[in-house]
Amino acid sequence: MLLLLAVIGRVFGLLGRLFKTPERYFLKVDIAGGAPEPDITGELYGAYQAIRVSLPESIKINYVPDFMSERIRGRISCGFAVRPLNLFREGLIFIFHLPIIRLIKLYRRIKK
Repeated sequence: MLLLLAVIGRVFGLLGRLFKTPERYFLKVDIAGGAPEPDITGELYGAYQAIRVSLPESIKINYVPDFMSERIRGRISCGFAVRPLNLFREGLIFIFHLPIIRLIKLYRRIKK
């Protein structure tokens, strides 16, 4: 069990380092609709307008209020790019930090 936790910890560390500094990323959110009460829809739209101006260029949020609708629907698109050299380097770090001896012993024990 401790071996599994160690490997999972290494995987999360690898993902954390890769997501920490992506070269390029984007987030696009399209939302339409409203709340059951029109005043709540207006408050949502006001909050959207306040947040929209402070977002970086790579994050785009589009909200179309519908004061007659009682539900919100939307679509989210996101992505990021990592340089192959960074991916290769992090992969090597991941492999060398794995408890390889313990994994081999576990594999032999399971194989019997």
